[in-house]
Amino acid sequence: MSRVAVGLDVGSTTVKAVVVDAASGELLWAHYQRHETRQAELALELLDRIEEAFPAALEERSLAITGSGGAVLAPHLGARFVQEVTAVALAVEERHPGAGSVVELGGQDAKIIIFRRDDRTGRATKVASMNDKCAGGTGAVLDKIATKLRIAPDDLTAMSYRGVKVHPVAGKCGVFAETDVNSLQKLGVPASELMASVFEAIVGQNLSVLTRGNTLRPEVLLLGGPHVYLPGLVDAWRHNIGRLWDERGVIVDDDLDAVIRVPEHALYFAALGAVELGRREPAGAVRYRGTGPLREYVEVGRLAGLPPEVVERAREILAELEGAHGGGGAGLGHHGAGAPEKARDQLSLFAPPEHPVVDRLRRLQVEELTPMQALNLLAELQTMLRDQAPGR
Repeated sequence: MSRVAVGLDVGSTTVKAVVVDAASGELLWAHYQRHETRQAELALELLDRIEEAFPAALEERSLAITGSGGAVLAPHLGARFVQEVTAVALAVEERHPGAGSVVELGGQDAKIIIFRRDDRTGRATKVASMNDKCAGGTGAVLDKIATKLRIAPDDLTAMSYRGVKVHPVAGKCGVFAETDVNSLQKLGVPASELMASVFEAIVGQNLSVLTRGNTLRPEVLLLGGPHVYLPGLVDAWRHNIGRLWDERGVIVDDDLDAVIRVPEHALYFAALGAVELGRREPAGAVRYRGTGPLREYVEVGRLAGLPPEVVERAREILAELEGAHGGGGAGLGHHGAGAPEKARDQLSLFAPPEHPVVDRLRRLQVEELTPMQALNLLAELQTMLRDQAPGR
């Protein structure tokens, strides 16, 4: 079997895994699954399945990883970590070079990338924006409101936008959106109109904030689970983008359904982009370590509450001990010329206690404060910091 490349997208709510032919880029295997807060465990399970399905390529496998949880897992796997906006852009450039814009909605983030190509040189520049700090305008809002309204997943996928009455719903914040939906529900607004209004709010929020005043350029690719499973949301994008294009004089030669669409493999673009970066590197540039270190982290290190650095250092010490007692290694038991010049710093087994000010801020409900309360709180926190400064 020819060399394969593996990509993992470890997101806030799901893990996506792909296997492609390293030479041709052909997609050989893909899987998408909610991790239910078990990111590392599901990643390990999927890698076990990949190793079982592609055993002949075991020694020639490369791995690249992306997503909000990818940076933590990458060192345990010997994987190349790729920032997710970069990964999505790489996948689009490789698989849809004519695309003008990309909108990706995740479980708790949203991305917009606009490609501008120089007709003279053929080179493209990217205007990218990402919201990963607030659930407003992301799939989390859809999940939470659908659950509150007790809408079954199959019913949610069948809910329409076209021809449905839309009511004002705040898209800036998930809490505000939920409050508006609660008020509309008490007025007797049906669930179909409530969800169409949420679709409208999510689209409006991202168009007004993430575009940063820029205009999406055709063709527009809609990526991520919400777009794959919710055609009503896709129709909301088509309606609102089409209206903006009319206002701004953007001429589109084709039907909106053709130029604003969900492409094939729309769930996997970040994972495919991470793989693409791996394919462009020389063979062996990043060596996949197998599932052993990650399994050790999941079954021992993380369950014991140990930081990843401690687990890694323990692994190094174990290797040195095995070398010392293996009959010829220059391990810990060898204190001659082979001894290290400088001892490694002792790592703490547990994270340092959180500063009281940080803990106070973490538990703070900012939206419940009046301006005067906020100012008084800032003064109080400043006093706490001053009193706990070294030498006081």
